[in-house]
Amino acid sequence: NNLLVMASQVCPYSCTYCCNHLLKSLYTNNTKYLRFKSVDRLIDEISDGLKQYPFLERVGFLDDTLSQNKKWFNEFVEKYSSKIKLPYSCNDRVNQINAHIADGFKKSRCTLVELGIESGNEYIRNTVMHRRISEKKTIEAYAILRDHDIKTTAFNIFGVPHETMQTLLDTVKLNARAQPDYFTNAYFQPFKGTALYNICKENNILFDEVRSSFFEKPTVRLETVSEDQIMFVY
Repeated sequence: NNLLVMASQVCPYSCTYCCNHLLKSLYTNNTKYLRFKSVDRLIDEISDGLKQYPFLERVGFLDDTLSQNKKWFNEFVEKYSSKIKLPYSCNDRVNQINAHIADGFKKSRCTLVELGIESGNEYIRNTVMHRRISEKKTIEAYAILRDHDIKTTAFNIFGVPHETMQTLLDTVKLNARAQPDYFTNAYFQPFKGTALYNICKENNILFDEVRSSFFEKPTVRLETVSEDQIMFVY
């Protein structure tokens, strides 16, 4: 029952497991890499979609980081709240979340923000995944949204290179401290061309073909932790 839309193209961050850092390298002008539609165009698209499908009850934004452009987001909050009467959900990044952004979400009737925790271990999260996000900021972001009565989802990835049983349990612990309302847990997949795929290749880690699902079973076979242990923590 969601009208699914995108306000922007691509993501400005360079997480090693994701395609965006690879796509970004294809652009000669990286300053134009992240592009948002004008708010007026976006509102028109949503309005047209709701006219075609009047039975829909929500809007779902599929952008990686809806609040990335602060000037754009402020305009979006004002125009969406006045012209679109449906609640919405979106993706964002914990380092983007502060009281002002949460106020904007609340004013514009956002009821769910989906954020990546990915790993609760600092080395895995920041050195292996290149997330560049602290545990403190992660917990703070979820608390801010909770204080604004906005539901949250946490994305988590299990079984990346250098994982151990301890790093996997660190992810469980950080989720417990952040207290998201929902979870989307996935097994790591080494997509060709990404930095983590290259790490797997350079370290001679054996891995199966990329699966059609993130949720079936681990793909990478690690020496530091067993498949059964990864599946247990997942």
